[in-house]
Amino acid sequence: MEKEEPSSSHFPVPGSVEVQINGSSYQVPASCNIVEACRQAGVYVPTVCYHPRLKPVGKCGVCTVDIEGSKEGVLACSTKVAPGMRIHTDTPEVKARCSAALTRLMNRMRSRQAQETSPQASREFRELLAWAQESAKDETSNAVVIDPSTCIECGRCARACKELQGIGALKLTDSAMAPVQATSDEGLYHSDCISCGQCSAFCPTGAIHEVTDFGPLREAIRQGKVIVAQTAPATRVAFAEEWGLEPGTVAERKMVGALKASGCHFVFDTNFTADLTILEEGTELLGRIKKGGPFPMITSCCPAWINMCEKLYPEFLPNLSTCKSPEGMLGALIKTYWADRMGKKPTEIFSLSIMPCTAKKDECRRDVLGRRGYQDVDMVLTTREAARWVKEQGFQEWAALPERDYDNPLSEYSGGAVLFAATGGVMEAALRTAYEVGTGRRLESVDFRAVRGWQGIREATVDFDGRPIKPKSNDPAVLQKRAGAIYALDTHMAVRRSHENVALQQLYTNFLGAPNSHKAHELLHTHYRDRSEKEKQRTALVLYATQTGNSEQAARRLSSELQAARFAVRLAAMDAIGPAEVAREPLVLLVTSTFGEGERPDMAGPLWDWLAAQPAGALSTVAYGVFGLGSSKYTKFCQAARDFDGRLEFLGARRVVELGKGDETADDGYATAFDPWVAALYDELGVEPPKQAVVPHYARAPSLPARAARPTPSLTPEDYGRPIIFSELDIGETGFEYSVGDSLGIHPLNPTEHVDAFLHWYHTNPDAVISIVPASDSTARCRPEDLFFRQLRGQFAQRPDERARLERLQGPEGKDDLAGYLKDFPSYVNVLQDFPSAHPTMDYLVEMIPPIKPRLYSLVVAIPTEWSRQRRTIVGGGLCTTFLFASQPGALVPVNINPGTLRPPPDPAAPMLLVALGTGWPHAGLLRDRLMDKRRRGLAATGPATLYQACRHREKDWVLRDEMAEYQREGVLTTHIGAFSHDQPGRFETADLLMTENPAPVWDILKHPNAYYFYCGPAAYSIPAKLETAIVGACQTAGGMSPEKATEYVETMKREGRFLLEAF
Repeated sequence: MEKEEPSSSHFPVPGSVEVQINGSSYQVPASCNIVEACRQAGVYVPTVCYHPRLKPVGKCGVCTVDIEGSKEGVLACSTKVAPGMRIHTDTPEVKARCSAALTRLMNRMRSRQAQETSPQASREFRELLAWAQESAKDETSNAVVIDPSTCIECGRCARACKELQGIGALKLTDSAMAPVQATSDEGLYHSDCISCGQCSAFCPTGAIHEVTDFGPLREAIRQGKVIVAQTAPATRVAFAEEWGLEPGTVAERKMVGALKASGCHFVFDTNFTADLTILEEGTELLGRIKKGGPFPMITSCCPAWINMCEKLYPEFLPNLSTCKSPEGMLGALIKTYWADRMGKKPTEIFSLSIMPCTAKKDECRRDVLGRRGYQDVDMVLTTREAARWVKEQGFQEWAALPERDYDNPLSEYSGGAVLFAATGGVMEAALRTAYEVGTGRRLESVDFRAVRGWQGIREATVDFDGRPIKPKSNDPAVLQKRAGAIYALDTHMAVRRSHENVALQQLYTNFLGAPNSHKAHELLHTHYRDRSEKEKQRTALVLYATQTGNSEQAARRLSSELQAARFAVRLAAMDAIGPAEVAREPLVLLVTSTFGEGERPDMAGPLWDWLAAQPAGALSTVAYGVFGLGSSKYTKFCQAARDFDGRLEFLGARRVVELGKGDETADDGYATAFDPWVAALYDELGVEPPKQAVVPHYARAPSLPARAARPTPSLTPEDYGRPIIFSELDIGETGFEYSVGDSLGIHPLNPTEHVDAFLHWYHTNPDAVISIVPASDSTARCRPEDLFFRQLRGQFAQRPDERARLERLQGPEGKDDLAGYLKDFPSYVNVLQDFPSAHPTMDYLVEMIPPIKPRLYSLVVAIPTEWSRQRRTIVGGGLCTTFLFASQPGALVPVNINPGTLRPPPDPAAPMLLVALGTGWPHAGLLRDRLMDKRRRGLAATGPATLYQACRHREKDWVLRDEMAEYQREGVLTTHIGAFSHDQPGRFETADLLMTENPAPVWDILKHPNAYYFYCGPAAYSIPAKLETAIVGACQTAGGMSPEKATEYVETMKREGRFLLEAF
């Protein structure tokens, strides 16, 4: 058919405007851009990044044109037409700009190609460039390949993925070698990519293309296997396009003949199992209607949609039909039903699918689409790949292709099966069968036209004997000519209902039995799994081995940080678990010390012995990281950690972070290496930092439930050197969610007057603009450490006496002097004032002084109805106290929520052993929650609770005395035992000391099989370990257990999540 030549027109058309293009007038739609107007007029405008189905971005600059009256050229894709606009596309200036833009794109592309290097380039450089080019490829996906060597950086792939599919699995980068990459550093397969192939369809250069490898097909032909092909409904109206025929040309017999002439022994029509899918899916729908759900039921024929559900919307997995796609069903029948009829083993058959969608390449690899060691479908070719294969066999001309019919018995189909190739067709075909089978009545018209069309979402209501069923379809991309041909085929079919397919009825009679039978479920149905990001490596096992307690302290901190990142963390000593449990964990993190001559701690023995006995590759499903603690003064520094790291690698475990080695002789001890190791671990795991916001400062007046509000914000005596204040914040507008046990991170600022005073003293212009770029997430220190003194001495101090003093402070002989200097908590400004000749410039100073870290405070909720709007917290002295004290009501305070570990027992009758070092506010939260629970449920009593309260002074530090008395009166706190370390001269009273001296209160709680232990306080000085020793001792002395039984009793509490610590 000849193409109609466009003609100019001077007659106005409604909704149009008149423009001039290269001197000729045209009527064009008023809403179109210049590219669309020129194409409608038959005038060529070159484009690269433009596509009519994508939003114009004007990225490439190729579509430049001139408009009379404009001094500079404009981009035709992003410029709308206007009445009377005079456009020029063929001037020398336009062509020069277009050529320059295209040259830039081509040069960028050629720079990634090794063959484009200079002839004088060395062989080494050529090999380097070839290696870089190969490394830039992303071949992780089963469906598509990213080959940046031909990428011209138009961005159409990423825009199609985001704008049309709503996925966003691709990103544009500044990388010269890989300008387009998957959003996951591990490649497309590990990203949100659903394998739909839209990126390859929109790529103009083939930089993204389907995975193509004819090798398995060639090998199957060489081995003499029976090559059995199946073709999807849509391929018959697209195959001819590869030989230049019009879209929508029906080429069924030519396609079958081409495949048979190119090596296929049998060719079946997937339409047969499209009808089969309808019977199975329709029967499933009727079953759900009877059972009442789950609804809506979603068709499962599209593997890209299945991938999207599994990766992004797992909440819809129960709604998916369990039916395999028609391709999956036919693959299963070919290697069972048909193979048995032909006397062939499944392994003697090579099952080849010709499909219109790249996602089918991914689908055929699914584990559930096969059995007994073989896959139902061995290989998938797209329509254009099939055409390429045919042409490689010598069939270059369309006229040379023979015409053949499909083979039986797996090729008969109805008009309902044909509809699978049209958007919404699966649903329409299913309605035909489900309605007639479900109601027993014959449809007067089988055409559900309400669900046809090109709009994104279409719906209709079908009356199933008084029950309205509303089918919906969502497909933003429809190729109308192909769909029109499909509907025409359906209209002319003698059988238009899937359940009237005679060959299908015989299949059920002779083989399957009935729709949804046991045999049908075995071969034709499948199941799905949650592959969403929230399910990836969100559990972790943290194990430690220690001699002095430092490794345990580091492991507890690591556990707390992972819990804050929403990981389900299990923390345990290495000898407290069954070693084989390691093999069942997705992520294992080991923290171990080294003592003596590279020896492992005793508690590491059982795990090491088990690892040493395993064969290579035994832990291939495990990801791991190891951090070691030791002293670099020893020859075998961190040898135990090295041993574990090497052994896990030998066993096939995947290292997610490099071995970390904490040196106790470093400036900040093991933390010098631990902090960046944790940061690297977070980066590899994709853990985001906690959410932050600014909230209004609500009030400073104290307001405790058990006492009246005090007129001063201080809860301690005014002359006490360790003040405690009460502060209340309103977080109602942040959207934060929290629970009992969480903490509030407050991000304080230095007082403005202090900053101004420092800048004046430092002779720095307060109006100067300084650009600060964060270089790392290093741990901030609230006071100067050894490194700061060494920097001042080595680089900045000018006076000899100051240099000598700094040298002593940071040297081994001056440790006592440094401790005395730091005793009064000097600030960085104090140090600079004490050493005035050391005057780092502002850029150095910003680098030397770390940022202020947020201070975490325990949250307590007043009453349940206030959970979404108010928090109360008790804070201690320091910068944050000063910051909050100075904050006026209504002032904004930056905050974030940090998930805690001290969650209330689900059963209010569960006994609780509480140990608090400090104010006891977290435990007050647990008791208050139990009190509210008691009132809400109308309980007569709750489980017993004993609180060990450890602080310095009864009269000065025990600020919650009245509140605890109230809890005792209400019956939620049974016993309160105070350990006031500084009240009795000559006796330093601690909680573990009181437990050891009188173990009965401990055993009175822990003797109950559902008892909980909660500790909140410092991790320093091995306090958690000392308390655990006292608890184990109480089980022995008061509980009459042997040391082994007592230890196992406590370990059982840990395994069951009833031994909870929040150590800092």
